[in-house]
Amino acid sequence: MTLYERLLLLDRRWIFLVLAIDHCGHFCSYDYSNDARIRSPSDLRLLGILKEGDCILVAMDYDPNAMAELHPVAYSVLEQALQEKLKVITLHAFAKWCRYGR
Repeated sequence: MTLYERLLLLDRRWIFLVLAIDHCGHFCSYDYSNDARIRSPSDLRLLGILKEGDCILVAMDYDPNAMAELHPVAYSVLEQALQEKLKVITLHAFAKWCRYGR
């Protein structure tokens, strides 16, 4: 009997138990002592922690309906980041704008 056949005979609950224990072990061993925790997208105090030349990623994937609310916030975050001389990477991944098959 091969290993594959033995795994097929094994009850799925044991496999899920091993996976759950593995995930809990990784969750418990993670170092959560990071000072820069983001509580909200408009938390601009984070930019004071970063040093000149650090890199930040700003996601700007909002549709035109939300532009009136989100565009001023994104503009102010980018303006302050550039004043602090940070490197800014913007991410635009709005699914409606992607065209597949052409």
